Amino acid sequence: MLRIEVVENINHTPGLQLAVEGHAELLQAGLSDDVAMVHWDHKAVIAFVDRQDPGEAGAAVGPYTEAVGVISFGHLEWARQFDIYIGYVRRPHRHRGVYTALWKRLVEEAQKRGVAIIQGTTDVKNAPMRAVAKTLGRTEQAVVLHFRVPPAEAPGA
Repeated sequence: MLRIEVVENINHTPGLQLAVEGHAELLQAGLSDDVAMVHWDHKAVIAFVDRQDPGEAGAAVGPYTEAVGVISFGHLEWARQFDIYIGYVRRPHRHRGVYTALWKRLVEEAQKRGVAIIQGTTDVKNAPMRAVAKTLGRTEQAVVLHFRVPPAEAPGA
């Protein structure tokens, strides 16, 4: 069974590890800038699934809960906006509606708090995320232009 929770602070929750895993995966794939995307003051929507631990030699140990997905976000109250920082679902749980459930819960939270816009960015090469976002009714509104400033030449060089 899938359970979704909203937490006011990602620290000391399984959402923190998931957000870090997600960012590491994006970095490895070349789909993120090398800047920290997880911060102490993020809020989060976290997906949990209930599991049965088979224990050793197949002897049932009992149920446990596993965190499998997260959307971390900030609430800019003055702008009536949520900013998504990282959305991530562990690979074995993808294509099973986990991200959609996280998104729906985030929208409910936005409605509850009077938020008008949910905004997020993704690398232009991240086609899977862009496709998922489109199916959820999100639209691409802007292009972010980056310029890496080269180091200054040393004096006398």
